[in-house]
Amino acid sequence: MVSLEGINKIFLLGDLHLGVRNNSIEWASSQKAFLIDHFLNKIEEQGFNPETDILIQEGDWFHNREHTNNRIWNDSLEIFSALSKKFKRGIYIILGNHDVYYKDNNSIHSLKGIEKIFHNVHVFEKPEILSLDGIHNFLMLPWIEDEKKITKEVESYIGKADYVVCHADIKNFKLNKWVKLHSGLDTKLLSNFKRVFSGHIHIHQEDGNVLYTGTPFELDRGDRGNPKGFYVIDLINDSGSSKIVETFEENTFSPKFIKVDALDLIEMKLSEIKNLFSNNYVDIMMRIDKASAFPVTRFMEMIENYDYKKVEFFTYNPEVRETKEVQENIEEIKEYDIYEIFLNCLAEREYPESYNNIMKQYFNRLNDKVKNKEKDYE
Repeated sequence: MVSLEGINKIFLLGDLHLGVRNNSIEWASSQKAFLIDHFLNKIEEQGFNPETDILIQEGDWFHNREHTNNRIWNDSLEIFSALSKKFKRGIYIILGNHDVYYKDNNSIHSLKGIEKIFHNVHVFEKPEILSLDGIHNFLMLPWIEDEKKITKEVESYIGKADYVVCHADIKNFKLNKWVKLHSGLDTKLLSNFKRVFSGHIHIHQEDGNVLYTGTPFELDRGDRGNPKGFYVIDLINDSGSSKIVETFEENTFSPKFIKVDALDLIEMKLSEIKNLFSNNYVDIMMRIDKASAFPVTRFMEMIENYDYKKVEFFTYNPEVRETKEVQENIEEIKEYDIYEIFLNCLAEREYPESYNNIMKQYFNRLNDKVKNKEKDYE
């Protein structure tokens, strides 16, 4: 058990995935700017007190579970340095699946040694209680892949902790806009706790006492339209019982993925287009039967100084698009094409085409093995 006294607020951050997009310099700079500049300024607006407040991060600090790029490691040290100076009372991190090397245990991970460099950083490699003032008891639950094992761990803490901070799959939550989770922790089990905060799934979503806080910034097109930011948790001591008050601070600083129809752009004022494009990744959708009429070159010249990240053009068939949009709004799709989902995920992450081809070949081989009931998946 880790015990702290005199804690008033918890600042809660979801998955960071430093090193995402093949260790992109552009993305690393954006993430670092959010954490060092925007986040640290925003917590001051939320009444941050270095003597009474702590930071909790929900895992997946890094993106690549097998190795860490040297430049990303140096960025991370800079981020840790800034955060640890601010959060004098401590930074508390649970391991995520992208942080650990092995699938079946957390003995080797990318945050090993951080605690020796920054003495107010604590990394939870195994389930443990973080007790605040002896009243607010949080089960700090790092990634455990085995469903039976993680279920047994949670059961053992019923009555010992009021709250859970985890990095886990939880049944019936959305993995993305196409798929729901059908494995993982059961919400009936989690109902034994007052509140459950989880990392792992990037989409900000809530059901009952369970909250997926989501990533603090958008990482790909799959995050489009989903609110991003961080949480402030105020701890209240009321006659010896634990009570918390949550505040969501939306991220209006980091780039977003925007999708806009070319026909709508024609009707917009230049000032509106500039505000929409500024600091964002923009997909312009053009009806395939009207695409040739849109002055692409002239338009790109017009927005040259609009400070956007990237603009891409796509064509669509309006009839096919309408059918797809209706299908995506269905609450639960019982049958779906796993290969189509895989291709959509690749497209969202914008890997190099050479990498995509390798991944497609590997996926097809693996898919064939599964269909033929072969067990040598490794």
